[in-house]
Amino acid sequence: MNIISIIFFIIIFYLIIKLIFPTTIKKEKNSTIRGNLSIKDINFPKEYNEYILENNDSEINQIRKIPKINNFEIKKLFTKQELLLYNQLKNFTQEKKVLLFSKVRIADLVEIKNYSNNSEFYSLFRKVSQKHIDYIITDYNGQILCLIELDGKSHNNYNTRKNDMFKDKLFKDIGIPLIRYKNYEYHDLKKLQIS
Repeated sequence: MNIISIIFFIIIFYLIIKLIFPTTIKKEKNSTIRGNLSIKDINFPKEYNEYILENNDSEINQIRKIPKINNFEIKKLFTKQELLLYNQLKNFTQEKKVLLFSKVRIADLVEIKNYSNNSEFYSLFRKVSQKHIDYIITDYNGQILCLIELDGKSHNNYNTRKNDMFKDKLFKDIGIPLIRYKNYEYHDLKKLQIS
């Protein structure tokens, strides 16, 4: 046998061994998730990273599947008219020793009662979860004294008027005064009648 035959047999033998016993590369627990990003590169609290490293990275993979949210940008909390009324109310409430809150969801103000099943509960919850009250005045114990709505131009359209009627009826039935100011009128705070 010449040297070429020996080299040929060694190569064939090596390939057969590779086919029969393929080498598996073990992934370490902190190995790359996707691309060059490692679990350790994600800025989660230390305890969370330790939990993931001890268990598996499936939660991280789920988080990475969430699409990037770039459809949003920050906006001002108040329009000019809302800010004007807020500042008037703030001065008024400081004199009266009461608290002022703004843009609170109705779902945070009312408790849903008298429903027969989950479907009815969620139907009622949807009615209040996506609506808010512009301003709320409470005493220092958090007891609601009155609610204030500032009605701008948008309150002339059908859907907004429908929402306004819902709020008016809801709070009338509950027994909490809801006071409405028009955007363009003088805000007579004497309407509030808070002692």
